[in-house]
Amino acid sequence: MSAQSEKHLEDYIWNHPESLGMVDAYPEYGEKPMYQMSFRQFQFPSGRVDLIGFDWRMCIFELKKGQLKAQALTQLMRYMCDAKLFLSDLMFKLTESEICHPWLDRHFAHGDFISPELLRGVLVGESIEDDNFLTACAACGVDVFLYQYNGNAYTFEQQDIPEYHLFGNQQLEITRLVNGKLGKAFIDQYREEILAFHQAAVQKHNKTFSATRTAEDYLLAFDSNGGES
Repeated sequence: MSAQSEKHLEDYIWNHPESLGMVDAYPEYGEKPMYQMSFRQFQFPSGRVDLIGFDWRMCIFELKKGQLKAQALTQLMRYMCDAKLFLSDLMFKLTESEICHPWLDRHFAHGDFISPELLRGVLVGESIEDDNFLTACAACGVDVFLYQYNGNAYTFEQQDIPEYHLFGNQQLEITRLVNGKLGKAFIDQYREEILAFHQAAVQKHNKTFSATRTAEDYLLAFDSNGGES
């Protein structure tokens, strides 16, 4: 069953963040919701964000009642660009303040950009177009949750990217390339170049190294140090 409305979906997540998953980050405190919701309907220059939460990053949420499509991802990416500028400005102001934390000073005092690890996007919808959509989301740093609604409560399932979609065909092609004529020729050439360099280095060493001179230098140093070297 589809959500009653996007606002109804938003209200539920805001009031029940644990429905998106729980984590056991600190055993002494027990489990806690994976996301801590902090803002809703937050206005950015490019539009109004449904929800802003935090795990250890700032997480921008875009919710859709129906199917998640490319348009939803594009919309979320606009919000994430705004959030990145917002975070950069915030970090800069904090580093200029008297209460600057050493971590902020170390990472942002010299005008560094916000690390991608500090910002995450989250899409929530009823369904997706296909696996290609999940691949695009992963490349953009966006997690995807699909909901089910039973008329009373929502349940959510985070979507994983099928491994075959990202790695299966590419791994097969790379294996064929490396084991093929071109790959073997490249590897053989590389090996020959390494061996030739090694041989040249050994020859140079043999020409310049004298065991007799080395022994004489050692004995001279030994005598000059009173029997110690």
